[in-house]
Amino acid sequence: MAFLTMDDGEEIYVRMLGRGEPVILVHGFATDSRSWLPFIAPLLHKYRFILPDLRGFGRSHHLYPGDCSLTRSSADIAAILSQACDTEAAVGGISLGAYSCLQFHKDHDFLGVGKYLHIEQSPYWRMTPDWPYGIFGIDQESWLSNLTTLIDSLGSAGYATPYEELSSDSKDIFWGMMRDMFLESTPRYWYQTAARFSL
Repeated sequence: MAFLTMDDGEEIYVRMLGRGEPVILVHGFATDSRSWLPFIAPLLHKYRFILPDLRGFGRSHHLYPGDCSLTRSSADIAAILSQACDTEAAVGGISLGAYSCLQFHKDHDFLGVGKYLHIEQSPYWRMTPDWPYGIFGIDQESWLSNLTTLIDSLGSAGYATPYEELSSDSKDIFWGMMRDMFLESTPRYWYQTAARFSL
């Protein structure tokens, strides 16, 4: 585990675990590198996992990603590849991490990448009679109601209002929704496994 210096002089936190071929996994929005731990634990004897905390998340939470977080993350992925990998790496990303990897492909033509895995959510986010795989599951109506309440609570603040300037009611609604989503969608043993690897 280390802080690596990026091309703009900032340091981001990167977990490095295991041994063997290098694999860089880039987490999604509202998570950090710990989200990968339950999945990689059985493979630590075979691969060396390089897990960055993107700017604004985890132990890199204090860093501002700039005007375009995808472009910034793309440059960070390039810096991580050059510093942490002496051979081609397998790279994977989920959600925001996947789009950061696609930006890296656009900016750097996947230089240093031997394999790529793109993980994204359902192609259609709502459940319908023909599509029972929506991201909110059977509690969809409750989620949509809470989301409407959150949007209404923003009132005239608008979508571009910095988090620090939001009302405490809006913050409470948001964090309550996030808590419920993660508790309902993530099995308890994932949290327990992640906790063992967290420092």
